[in-house]
Amino acid sequence: MRSLNKKGFGVRRYNLSMSPMEFTKNEVVANLLKDKGVEILPITVNGSELLKTGAYPTNEEFALWTGLQKEELEADLSKVLTL
Repeated sequence: MRSLNKKGFGVRRYNLSMSPMEFTKNEVVANLLKDKGVEILPITVNGSELLKTGAYPTNEEFALWTGLQKEELEADLSKVLTL
């Protein structure tokens, strides 16, 4: 996440038990949780666009979604953008 934020992407990661209101603010996330339950977590979104559920994104996926090179993200391999 640090690499993405340094490059101007305003990414955030939330934990359901620590920030439950964040999960209600996004209609896509709220509906997924209502319909599928917490088993659908983690959820990765870009605004209202659903990108991935059920697993953390890979650096390859972040590169595809952002246009960055995978190597630019490798320093943050263990950090992900999730809800």
